[in-house]
Amino acid sequence: MDKQTKDDVKNSALIATGTLSLIALLESMSESKTLVIVLMVILSIFAGIALLVSHYAGV
Repeated sequence: MDKQTKDDVKNSALIATGTLSLIALLESMSESKTLVIVLMVILSIFAGIALLVSHYAGV
């Protein structure tokens, strides 16, 4: 098998398991500080909303 065929098989397996987008995100995060900051802000907002909802729900 040549290198291109091995890469195609690997990508097909990652797409089938749904992890290709996660791997691509992690690779992008390692190169971009802005992406890391944006994701941290989004996760903080999401966690804050979840805490607010749980507080009002009395959980």
